[in-house]
Amino acid sequence: MRRLFPFKILNLLSYQVFAWLPEAVQFYQDERLQDAPIKSLIESEILANLKAKKMLLVESINGSSYAIAYTAALESSLDDTAIIRRFGLLPGNTQVPKDDANVEKGTLIIYVFDNKTHEVIWRSAAQVSVEFDMATAQRKERVQRVIAEIFQTFPRQKTAE
Repeated sequence: MRRLFPFKILNLLSYQVFAWLPEAVQFYQDERLQDAPIKSLIESEILANLKAKKMLLVESINGSSYAIAYTAALESSLDDTAIIRRFGLLPGNTQVPKDDANVEKGTLIIYVFDNKTHEVIWRSAAQVSVEFDMATAQRKERVQRVIAEIFQTFPRQKTAE
């Protein structure tokens, strides 16, 4: 797995308030993963990582300072060229076997918007080999690990002095 680093660092103060920006979430479904709860796993792990960073989560975007969203897709739905064009990120996981029908490259990009400026102020991404026949418990552990690695680039909030 190759992690892509954020393009801009934001300064987070204590008790920053976040909300989902559902219209910016792009989850590309694939029939080969129809029985795997990928979307709910991704969303629960993003929330868990925000909470671990001591961020306050609210239901309404109107009551938040920041909005968070993500894009998750297999290469057949969103290839590297499209990722570069749309997100300005250079993917780099080239170690996915091309001749194995049970494996395809997958990309997860997480981004944060400033609700005042409507600009993306942080984003980070990871690419992994997605195995279609992976056991649910193993898939959950992998999603947890990948999202935790993405959030390593998430700026730490400042402590009160």
